[in-house]
Amino acid sequence: MLRTQLTKFIKRDLNTHQLTEFLSDLQECSDNEKHFLVKCLSVKLVFSPTPITSSTAHALGQILPKLNLPVELLDVINCNLNLESLKMICKGISNLEHKMEFLELGWNKFGDDGVGFICVCLNNVQKLSLQGCGISATGLKVLCEKIKPLQTPMKHLDLNFNKFGDDGVGVIGDCLDNVRELWLKDCGISDDGKRNLQAELQRLGLPLLTIRGLWHEDGSFSSEDSDSNDDESFNGSYSDES
Repeated sequence: MLRTQLTKFIKRDLNTHQLTEFLSDLQECSDNEKHFLVKCLSVKLVFSPTPITSSTAHALGQILPKLNLPVELLDVINCNLNLESLKMICKGISNLEHKMEFLELGWNKFGDDGVGFICVCLNNVQKLSLQGCGISATGLKVLCEKIKPLQTPMKHLDLNFNKFGDDGVGVIGDCLDNVRELWLKDCGISDDGKRNLQAELQRLGLPLLTIRGLWHEDGSFSSEDSDSNDDESFNGSYSDES
C-alpha cells in the first residue's frame, strides 16, 4: 500500500517539503521497494531553503547511488547542513553511477571542517557551488589539492563570499588549469592578489575569464563591494561552456 501511495506521490513535481516527506516515508519501505521507487525520482533535487535533518541526509545519501539517471541538480543551499549530514550526502554522491551535473552547497556554514567530506565526491561532480561556506585559505588548500589531479576538469567552481583573501591566491594557482570557470567574488583578494592571478593565467595560457568576479572582460578590476545582483554575480544557473 505504501509503495502504491508513494509511486503516485513521486510522479508529481515535488516541492521541497514534499521531497523531504518522501525521503522520510521511504525509510519504511523494504530494500526492493526503495530500489523501485527511487527510479521514479526527478533528476533535479531541490531542498533549498528547507533545513535538512540528519535523518533526511541519511536517506538522501542512501538513495543517491540507486538513481537510474544522472542527477542534473542537487540544491541544498542554506539548508543548515551540519558536518554529519554533509558527510552522508557526499558519501552518497561519491557512489553515484553517473556524474552529477551541479551540486549546490552554498550558505551552509561548515567551514574548513566540511571540505574533506566534499573532496570525497569531487570525482563525481561537474559543477560545484560553495558560496559563503566559511572556507579559509586552509580549507581552500585541501580543496585545490584534490582538484589538481582530477582526470576531468571541473566545469565550474564557485567560491564567492569565502573570505580567504590573498592567502588563498597561491593555492588557487595550483589548480587553475583543472577548472574551466572559477568564481571568486568578494573573497577579500587585494589588487596585488588579482594581478598575481592574472599573471598565473597568462603563464598557463588560460583565458582571462577563466576567473570570474574579480575583473571585467578588459581585465580592469571589479569592485569587491559591488551589489550582489550585478550581471557578473551568481544567478542560480551557469552556462555550459566547453
